[in-house]
Amino acid sequence: MSKKPPSRCYMFPKQLGGALQFTTEQAMKNRGFLQPDLLRRWADIMGKPLCDHCTPIKLVHAGPRQPQGSLHIRCRGAWALEIQLQEPIILERLSMLCGYRVASRIIILR
Repeated sequence: MSKKPPSRCYMFPKQLGGALQFTTEQAMKNRGFLQPDLLRRWADIMGKPLCDHCTPIKLVHAGPRQPQGSLHIRCRGAWALEIQLQEPIILERLSMLCGYRVASRIIILR
């Protein structure tokens, strides 16, 4: 029994960005990031000083079990206070990116 040759054979190198998008799409959906723009535009949402010290972990959408959506952020040390102070601004920027109010609070993890 012989193996069947692949239907398409590419004789030129492929761009890594196309392959990464396909492989990371399911992982992002499992964490609630239905729009990959959130991760790509993280610096625009948080602002330059904050984006260097914090990372989005998960985005929980509102539903029957969770009446309010939440954005889970991991940050370093005293930057948690800065995120807490700027929470309304961050949530407004996130809403502008998604087109609707996707989260109503931020949960800070260390």
